[in-house]
Amino acid sequence: PMDPQVAAWMIDPDAAISKLEMKKLLERYACPPAPMTMMRWVNAALQAASSFILMAKLDSLLEERNIRRQFTEGMMPTVGVWVHMELFGIGFDSKRSREHEQQVVRCIGGLERLAHKLAGKSFDLSSPKQVGQVLYQKLELAPDPRQRVKEGKLPTTNAEALEYMMTHSPHPILSVISNHRQLNKLLGSFIRPLQLHAEANKTTQSAGLGERIHPNVQLFAVPTGRIAMDDNSNL
Repeated sequence: PMDPQVAAWMIDPDAAISKLEMKKLLERYACPPAPMTMMRWVNAALQAASSFILMAKLDSLLEERNIRRQFTEGMMPTVGVWVHMELFGIGFDSKRSREHEQQVVRCIGGLERLAHKLAGKSFDLSSPKQVGQVLYQKLELAPDPRQRVKEGKLPTTNAEALEYMMTHSPHPILSVISNHRQLNKLLGSFIRPLQLHAEANKTTQSAGLGERIHPNVQLFAVPTGRIAMDDNSNL
């Protein structure tokens, strides 16, 4: 089996998730969309036919880019694993996660203290404005000249700007700020949300599965491109 959404992602890995939806892919690669009927089994058959036509075009592109082998031998064998993860969730150790959380929090605190020492003053590393004041006014680091800066505003301090300064006007505080942001993202976007997600799914423990994180396939888009048989469930 070959999955057109996975193939499309390999062909264009920078594409937005919304552009990897089947409807968008059919439009992009000039494939006829599946018409809707009153019969679900007919709809499923028509959608499968559209997917088959789309996959034929994508298969040619994979061959042109010399990545067909990686697709068939690397990516497609993992689709079954993704399906099982979507159906049964993944194991999660809350105790271990809390230990990791504490470690990350300590590292963030250490980076903040180091940044304050390097800057010679206290400031909020999570505030782009205060970071900009430290970098461009206090330390007088040279910004990326390619930036467009509005009058009365400071240059940006985004990841690209920090990377430029690390190369052209290096200062130890730059890597400290970059690491601080990465750890904050790890904490706020992954560690703590996963803990909340696991807490909300504790009912699965009664089934003998232990602590698990289980996605809601009714609310979350799945990456495997399976055909929806009705409004509430996926194959």
